[in-house]
Amino acid sequence: CGGTEFTPADLARKNSLINRQLERDKIEMKRTLKILLLGGPECGKSTIFKQMKIIHLNGFSDLDYVNFRYLIYSNIMQAMDQLLDAAEMFHFPPDDSPSIRRALNHYRSYKIRYSMSEVELNRELT
Repeated sequence: CGGTEFTPADLARKNSLINRQLERDKIEMKRTLKILLLGGPECGKSTIFKQMKIIHLNGFSDLDYVNFRYLIYSNIMQAMDQLLDAAEMFHFPPDDSPSIRRALNHYRSYKIRYSMSEVELNRELT
């Protein structure tokens, strides 16, 4: 069929090029963060995606981290409260395990001791 024959040196060079490209792709893939946006139709997934693209072209500023950390913290605390309130309202007792009881006691005492403005979140957590 008139095919081209490659020498072992040609094949080794081609293999080396492919391996280097695979290594570059592997490094690039490790640096890529993937986010799955879930939601019904017309719920704003595309809008959030576009906003994140715009924001991340230059990354978040330190001011952005400060502004959002309390909002995120507040959302987490509200969600925990809602889950615990719903469990209590529907008479769904927590697991009797000591670790669950310790976690619930810790959460409740934490909420009593600290207000949202007293929470210091470092940059890695925000």
